Amino acid sequence: MFPLSLSINGLYSYKKKHVIKFDTLSEAGVFGVFGKVGSGKSSILEAITFAIFGKTDKLNISGDNRYYNMMNLDSDIVEISFEFLAGKEKEHFLCEFIAKRNSKKFDTVTNYNRKAAKKVNGDWQTIEFNEVEKAIGLSYDNFKRTVIIPQGQFAEFLQLTATPRIDMIKDIFSLHEYDLSKNTKTLLDEIKKQIEIDESIILHRFEYLTEDFIQNKKIEIESLNQIISEQETQINQKNEQKSQLEIIKTIFEEKNKKQIELQKLQAKEENIKNKETNLNQFILIKNQFEQDLKDQKRITINLNSIKEKHKNTEQNYSKVQKNYEKIVELQKEIFIQKEENTKKLEQIEPINHLIKLKEAQVKINEKNVSIEKGTKMTLEKKEEFQIIKSAINKEKNTIAEFKSEIIDTEILQNAFIWFDKNESLAKNNSEINIEVENTKSELEKIEIEKATFETNKLQLSEKEITQSIERKNQEIEKLTMQKGLHQAVHSLENGEPCPVCGSESHPDILDVENIDSNLRSLKKQKKDDEQNLKTLQKREIELARFLEKIDEKKQTLDKQIQKQLLIKTEFEIHQKLFLEKEWKNLSKTEILNIQDEQKIIQTQIKKSEMSLFELEQKLEKITIEIEKYKQRLEFLKHEYALQTGQIKELERNSEKITQIYINSSIQELENTIVEIKKSAELSEQKFLKNQEQEKQFFHQKSELEGTLKSILSQLSTLNQELESNQKQVLQKIEKLNQDSELKPLSQNEIENILNQKINTDNERKEITAFFTNLKTTLEDYQKLEQQTAGKSYENDSFEKLVKEIKELTNKQKQDNSQQIIISQEIKKAEKDTLEKADLTQKLSKLLQRQDNLQTLAKLFKGNSFVDFASTEYLRNLCQLANIRFRELTHHSLELILNEKNEFEVRDFLSEGKTRAIKTLSGGQLFQASLCVALALSESMRKQQEFFFIDEGFGSLDNDSLQIVLTTLQSLQKENKVVGIISHVESLQQEIRTHLHIQKNQTDGSFIKLVAG
Repeated sequence: MFPLSLSINGLYSYKKKHVIKFDTLSEAGVFGVFGKVGSGKSSILEAITFAIFGKTDKLNISGDNRYYNMMNLDSDIVEISFEFLAGKEKEHFLCEFIAKRNSKKFDTVTNYNRKAAKKVNGDWQTIEFNEVEKAIGLSYDNFKRTVIIPQGQFAEFLQLTATPRIDMIKDIFSLHEYDLSKNTKTLLDEIKKQIEIDESIILHRFEYLTEDFIQNKKIEIESLNQIISEQETQINQKNEQKSQLEIIKTIFEEKNKKQIELQKLQAKEENIKNKETNLNQFILIKNQFEQDLKDQKRITINLNSIKEKHKNTEQNYSKVQKNYEKIVELQKEIFIQKEENTKKLEQIEPINHLIKLKEAQVKINEKNVSIEKGTKMTLEKKEEFQIIKSAINKEKNTIAEFKSEIIDTEILQNAFIWFDKNESLAKNNSEINIEVENTKSELEKIEIEKATFETNKLQLSEKEITQSIERKNQEIEKLTMQKGLHQAVHSLENGEPCPVCGSESHPDILDVENIDSNLRSLKKQKKDDEQNLKTLQKREIELARFLEKIDEKKQTLDKQIQKQLLIKTEFEIHQKLFLEKEWKNLSKTEILNIQDEQKIIQTQIKKSEMSLFELEQKLEKITIEIEKYKQRLEFLKHEYALQTGQIKELERNSEKITQIYINSSIQELENTIVEIKKSAELSEQKFLKNQEQEKQFFHQKSELEGTLKSILSQLSTLNQELESNQKQVLQKIEKLNQDSELKPLSQNEIENILNQKINTDNERKEITAFFTNLKTTLEDYQKLEQQTAGKSYENDSFEKLVKEIKELTNKQKQDNSQQIIISQEIKKAEKDTLEKADLTQKLSKLLQRQDNLQTLAKLFKGNSFVDFASTEYLRNLCQLANIRFRELTHHSLELILNEKNEFEVRDFLSEGKTRAIKTLSGGQLFQASLCVALALSESMRKQQEFFFIDEGFGSLDNDSLQIVLTTLQSLQKENKVVGIISHVESLQQEIRTHLHIQKNQTDGSFIKLVAG
């Protein structure tokens, strides 16, 4: 990681915004951040760490009200913005944090936000914080150990115990990814599961695959093929017979059908002939009378319509005539009224002059009252102005008194942080003391149990008991053989050779009863020894468990004691870091009371400032109002003078007004004008309306007179047409009756015939079609009768033949289905045979892979491989650190790693003997820590080129301090950039390029760049 810029605002003692550009600082190689204790130096490192990781050691997320305590008490916002390069490709990153104070609750900060971004092609793109941490390649804890190293933690890596140091190496170098035990176990479980599945498939799915299974199925299918062929021949023969019978059956069925159809047609023949006669009559009458009767009907309808129209027109004409005479009389009366209203309109102008005079008199009276009222209010506002001015002076004095009692917020904040950490350290110290005592007590109990167990231990060792069992086994085997010889004892005779050894002399014959007794005794002793061996082995396992528990407890106790010492040391250091002298004898409760008092004072100041602001606003408002009142008075006086002149002019012009309006009010005069105008307007409207109606009625009267003349002419014409038509129809009826053979018809009967809805074309087609169909059906029937002459058809024989064909077909289908099933079975068996061979080959490979994975599982068991790799990394780190450390110590010292993975020092000035790392001087410890930190950086995948060391160096003497400076300056040759944070003044002379941090009560902390 390489920093570019840092911006902070409102953080701890930084009240205002400050921006640090690292380009000038990094060019120097080694630069400083100097200032007095409490000036805000460490806040710069905390801002960087918090921007990236969102964590700080000073304050917890919960319990410490973190964001409130981070924010300066005089600020309402805290802002951190950090830009830097990181990653293999030196990508440009930005991390920001912003938090705002609750406007209604001073000690509450809930509106806060962290965000990260990466510059891509010149534009910022928002990213997640885990991408930032991935680019840096360090966790929060390891970042503080390798890049930004807080106070008292620079030598932490060297002083860590073995386990946390190994864990740190695992995290930094991502060695956890080599812990393949879980992956190996997962793969092994998957392989075992697959093996079980494949074995189960081979055992159950392919169980039916015997050697002759496929051959038997092929024989079975050949037999079926022969049967199916024979069935096919029989079915074809019977289908031929069926076809011949079906032809004869069809002819007989068609003959019966035609006979029935012919009988139906013959029954309808008489009705169709009558229908044909009626149709001929309808056509004849339609041709002669249809048009004449239509004309007669049309003329009659038109004649009745004209008569009705004539009647209505005469009524309308009479009505319009009366209305016209009435409207003429009314128009004469309206004209007289219109003349009278014209005379009244001439009085409107004199009345308007009188209204203006009366309005001017009212306004001048109002102006007079407003002038008196405005003068009074101006005086009142001037008095109020003086009162507020006095209140402002008083409020300013109050604010000055309150501000004199304000204490520096940074001091209070540091006091709280000190007390919080002091309580935490005291609590940790108490807890670790209890843990140590508990562990010691548990260890004593285990030691007592172990001693009790060893007291009850068997006298014989496992080896002795095993040897005793082996001896007894040999004796039992020997006695068993002797017992087997007892059969030969009965056949022994003196002078005869022994069947076993061949001797003719038998001085000591075998006693079988004595052998059985000894054999039982030995077996019992052997059983007791075996029981003792099991008991002993069980006790040895329990003893090993006790020893393991004791070892674990001792390791736990060692860790707890180390932790106890660290906490005790940290607690003692913390006691020395107390604040200003005047605060030293105060308790946290007293400081809390002071803070509460300060909050009350701050609240009072804000309240007074708000009150002062309101008073000043009010004073400004009153000043503006007084000025407005003055301007308004001047305007009113000017208006009063103008209106006085207008009244005199109006009084001269109003002398002509009739005396009847002199005593009327303005409203009454205005109403009079409205009434005069309204009356004149209504008269005019009535006159114009009646004039329009008079024109309309005259026009209507003229139109109706013309219409009546036209109607009378139409009536005459239609009467003549009707008479001619009636005469013509009567002549045609007489001729029809004379020529027709049917009974005579009247005009009404003819009209009834024509009213029938007859479609002549359809009727004619229907009659023609009937006679055609009758003829065709008769001819077809005669032909079928000739075809069936001398032939017969039996339905039972036909049905029997159909049944036989169906049975044969069904049997053939069943045999075909069976043939398909067997063919499929053969195909499946052949396919399964190939699959079984493939699966057997695959199973063989899986078994081999299982053996390989089991070997790997043993290798990765218990994290042993990762621990081995971590130790190797640590040894390489030690060798790499020694390259610088030997040179810095003039080859008098080197770092070594002992069997417990703990750092020690080899002293070549003392014959190369080793000693603890804690025996190094302050300067030597700094050199060793720096060499390890640089080696750690160079070994990492994302090599760090930048370091911040927040180390006071106040405890070092001049020689050690010179060693430190020499060591740091040597890094410039390696292109390393190191920032030193310290309050030691002598360092400022050596490190010319630095940031100088100062703090005062008014502005808080501020930063000044000094370039060497």
